Amino acid sequence: LSLKGFIACCTDIALIRFPHMKDNPTAACTQLLMENVVMLPQVNKLAWKEAKRLAIIGEAKRICAEVRIASFHRRNVKRILFLRKRYACIRAQVQLRRMLCRKN
Repeated sequence: LSLKGFIACCTDIALIRFPHMKDNPTAACTQLLMENVVMLPQVNKLAWKEAKRLAIIGEAKRICAEVRIASFHRRNVKRILFLRKRYACIRAQVQLRRMLCRKN
């Protein structure tokens, strides 16, 4: 049975089971699968377990991205402050050496 054949069989069964949905066979097939496959306790438990795992992974990626962005910003701010202080020290040294040269 191919995938197309399986979908056709599911759609036929769904239309027999839900005759009031004959204008929307996709919705009927979805309803049939929800009632008979997804809502089984074993399948439902696995689906929720996978959903929780994916939610945890998504949250972990979001938190890691936040930490990386914050550390990148802090690094840039600290570097700019360091470069300003270094430049100020260099300018002070230049001025001090000029003054010392002129006095001697």
